[in-house]
Amino acid sequence: MLSHLKGWERFDDCFIDYLKRRKIRHFDFLQCQKQDYGDFAISPEQYIDRYYIKPAAAAVFGHWNALGNLFFAMAIKDELVDWLQPKPPAYR
Repeated sequence: MLSHLKGWERFDDCFIDYLKRRKIRHFDFLQCQKQDYGDFAISPEQYIDRYYIKPAAAAVFGHWNALGNLFFAMAIKDELVDWLQPKPPAYR
């Protein structure tokens, strides 16, 4: 994700292109995060720090923190509900 936020080519471009060409329904969370990042005036590293737990002695990012889990849940919620047939009672 960090490289994508810095404007580099996506690591999964060929896979996303495949899904689009085949018209396979998918949720592009990397694109969702890039759009969200555009709302901030911070570095990509600072943006990632908002959502991930970074292990103390590691150069890589760890797992989602609580805010990251919430962001993911809110980002995928409407798309996931749209996939479901029938809709859950709260969304009918």
